[in-house]
Amino acid sequence: MRIKQLLAIATLTSVIPTVYATTTLSDSYWYPHFVARSSAIISQIQVAPKGSTILLLGDSNTEQFPYSNIEGVPIINAGLGGSTSADQLYFAPLFAAMLKPAQIHLMIGTNDSRHTSIDCTKLDELVNSIKLASPASKLIVWSIPPSTTFAPDWNQQCTSNTYRDWE
Repeated sequence: MRIKQLLAIATLTSVIPTVYATTTLSDSYWYPHFVARSSAIISQIQVAPKGSTILLLGDSNTEQFPYSNIEGVPIINAGLGGSTSADQLYFAPLFAAMLKPAQIHLMIGTNDSRHTSIDCTKLDELVNSIKLASPASKLIVWSIPPSTTFAPDWNQQCTSNTYRDWE
């Protein structure tokens, strides 16, 4: 088990500089946060029961979810505060592939909406990569909380048929 954890951390730490280099966030705070948080998530995944858990993916809205189980079903909270859909392309499939949970809940888009143009193809790509990483998991995509400050029509902009065809 320890070897698997070290390999996962090695894989992730080789990916994190790429994430940071390609992210649209310029605040240097996020890089150490991604590293520390990802290490904690991998540690939780390593000890979690496979196939009978719920995996939460997303940004700070997800990361701040306070519960570790629902009616006895373990929850692995893999929320990464500050992340965008593009950032999650590096993290989410890895976490899903490692855990192979019963359910995956994805709520992402708040940080994407800070930009004047929203690239919905990143969300499509993210959803498809999660499904490929853990095809037996039920994927549930949540709408982001409404915002009058950022792009209030994010949910209307990203409503392709892809999302209706998941089941």
